[in-house]
Amino acid sequence: KRLNKGYIPTNQELDIGKKATVTEEINLDKGTGRVMLNGVGWNAVSLNGEVIQKESIVIIDNVQGTKVIVHKSS
Repeated sequence: KRLNKGYIPTNQELDIGKKATVTEEINLDKGTGRVMLNGVGWNAVSLNGEVIQKESIVIIDNVQGTKVIVHKSS
């Protein structure tokens, strides 16, 4: 028998709270947005709908499939 010794987070959950670099302006109106996280490119949208410029540093808030939800790092 195996005993469940606790919750093991998924790889996606491990990315929440990490910093990423914007590689394509995040702009919901234009339908654009890409970030680089751990050497992997992700589609990205802003948590609050703000436009985030290329080369900005963002924080990962959530992962939804192949898309990350981010906010600008202060």
